[in-house]
Amino acid sequence: MAKPRKQKSARARDLQFAVEYGLLRGLEQFFRLLGPDIGSAVSGKLWRWFAPLNRRHEAALRHLAVAFPDLDETQRLEIAGDVWENLGRTFAEGLMIDRVMSDPCRIEFPTTGLVEELRKSGGRFVVTSLHCANWELAAAAFTRAGFPIGGIYQKVNNPLVDRWVVGVRTPYYPGGLFVKGQAAARRLLAWGKGGNPPGVLADQRIGDGIMVPFFGHPAPSTPLPAFLAMSLDYPLVGARVVRLKGCRFRVEIEPIPVADSGDRAADIAATTATVQATFERWIREYPGQWMWAHRRWTSKGPPADFPPNLLPK
Repeated sequence: MAKPRKQKSARARDLQFAVEYGLLRGLEQFFRLLGPDIGSAVSGKLWRWFAPLNRRHEAALRHLAVAFPDLDETQRLEIAGDVWENLGRTFAEGLMIDRVMSDPCRIEFPTTGLVEELRKSGGRFVVTSLHCANWELAAAAFTRAGFPIGGIYQKVNNPLVDRWVVGVRTPYYPGGLFVKGQAAARRLLAWGKGGNPPGVLADQRIGDGIMVPFFGHPAPSTPLPAFLAMSLDYPLVGARVVRLKGCRFRVEIEPIPVADSGDRAADIAATTATVQATFERWIREYPGQWMWAHRRWTSKGPPADFPPNLLPK
């Protein structure tokens, strides 16, 4: 009798996948009809209104209390609202990223200074970024500027959705878009050895990462950007996307120093700390454009050393 139940479970799972995929493609068509400007705005407002009903809203408020203990509840609620609106906009924009990228006026990308140095290097650098504004546009903007990025992504559980997401994003990752894991790190290293820029989003919690300060508390952080830069002997570049107004953006980049004391383990740790300090500085500038709901310090959210009595009820 166990076998039929397993078969039914598999059918139910496949049906769920098909329904989810159908809903996603339906939303894609809806937002395409509205266009990038209106579609982004509508999705942003819907998320601002309804996302606070989700339990992840409480997580975002807890994390904001950790990072900004000097702000009152009203100020943190305002930031959280901005976060959800930004994520709603990003969701809709991601469904029509080709239309967003087809308009060169939507994304400002630097053309002098550090960019000129990177061109002289032949594109031999490592870029690290964070989930700020519409973060997907960073790799797309680098690729359009002549720096073919290779990157890593988190696989979606639904295989139909995952195949579609990869298909939409792959054109902006000429070096490949690899599923998160050790194999992806090796493939990024190989892409870099070919004289190309690997790209890594490095602001999320990683279980086996290096503990470095983040908003004053130890946070497990990926050493991959530091590892790639040191292994390739390439400069490390930090990049962020800033939402200007509506569906318009600016990509900002700056060099991140790579430690060089001769102690490889210590240098990777020190460089990882510098990466996270850079991210913290950027997030403080635009707190409403970063993903506050994800667990950054521990598996439960707030850092272990944060006083529970200071968390919002």
